[in-house]
Amino acid sequence: MKVGYIGLGAMGSTLAHRLSANHQLIVWDINPSAISALKNSHVSAAQSPVKVAEQCDIIFLCLPRSMDVAELMFGSGGMAAALSPGTLIIDHTSGLPAETREISARLKGIGVELIEAAVSGGTSAAQAGTLSIMVCGASQRYQKALPLLNSISSNILECGDNVGDAQAVKLLNNLLNAGYRIGTLEAVALGRKLGFSLAEITESMNTSEARNSTSLYVLRTIVNEQLFPYQATIALMLKDVDQVIQLSMKCGAPAVLAMLVRGLLHIVVSTRGLNAQGSELIQFFESLTGDCVVDGTGQDRTASTLTSICNAVAACNELLTYEMAAIATKYGLNLEAVSTVINKSSGCSGTTERILPALTQGRLTDGTLIEQKVQDLKFTTRLALEYGTPMLMASVTYSILNMALHSLDAHSGEDVVGQWYESIAGTKFNNL
Repeated sequence: MKVGYIGLGAMGSTLAHRLSANHQLIVWDINPSAISALKNSHVSAAQSPVKVAEQCDIIFLCLPRSMDVAELMFGSGGMAAALSPGTLIIDHTSGLPAETREISARLKGIGVELIEAAVSGGTSAAQAGTLSIMVCGASQRYQKALPLLNSISSNILECGDNVGDAQAVKLLNNLLNAGYRIGTLEAVALGRKLGFSLAEITESMNTSEARNSTSLYVLRTIVNEQLFPYQATIALMLKDVDQVIQLSMKCGAPAVLAMLVRGLLHIVVSTRGLNAQGSELIQFFESLTGDCVVDGTGQDRTASTLTSICNAVAACNELLTYEMAAIATKYGLNLEAVSTVINKSSGCSGTTERILPALTQGRLTDGTLIEQKVQDLKFTTRLALEYGTPMLMASVTYSILNMALHSLDAHSGEDVVGQWYESIAGTKFNNL
């Protein structure tokens, strides 16, 4: 069995390096220096994608977009014509589900199978071998790919037979991750301006339902090691959120918070450039607040204030979770499968762990009154006004929940918010 790998960017080169520890690889990339950086005794370079196709039984792809995969396969001098029947394509590319399905169908017409192996978790998780790999494709092909995938990561998540679904689940997971990043960092900026240390804010978030991948991993790493662990560009994060919004528009589900996240990420990329790194999100919020997130100062320190800030982050995470679930079910994904994947990936948070399993099982999620959540958000929004910080995620979450409050019984619990999202999206979270 000969294995090929095409696409040696930041993620692709990391995955190919792990794969080469146990397998001989034939690789190609549009950038010759990427090939040179990877070459070792287990890696040889092909002169073109067609040469990879001619020599390999299994070929991994890790390209920027599904349109790049289509061009690679079917464009001028495309490699599809050189693929032998029975070849297996394993696609790591972050793309649009419908485009991936079309590519898969065209390849099937020439006897070539494609399975998705969408990845989430960043290059640090890829290096550690803990990256989430979401796999969709025919069961027989999945079993053929599994030993290779296991050599890349210990976290393989099967998402069913329907090619395209793994891309959709990955995009939704990454929407949550991006939303947490924005909502958490703007709350940290407010907390720093009020005089709380980053360590205090991080500890408070991580011991409450506000905990999420940003607070548990990014903030904790900054506190403990004084460095920002996120290495991918903000443009990549923006690309995934853009694609989620395309999914939401296609299926007619609301995406208010997703569009807000997209707008903020777009501002960062537009002002700081396409190569802006994740750490520049901190600098962005510092520029908006006029304070230093890592070691700013302030005087308004009370335990109840810090609790309210954490409650605001939790409320943002809750509405992100409901919005994601509405898009997932309206698009036709199985929410139970989505829940399993997200709660093992970077989209996991205190709210997804509680809400998603409950939604899929048709049971109560939380007895907290909507009115109480609105009051916490109102208080935090007032602090943002007083201290001159944006708190856009919290402010929009406050507005959405306030609308829900006036549409529902003021003494209703969070479950009614779930029903409200079902109503405005025209979907059902479960079939019970």
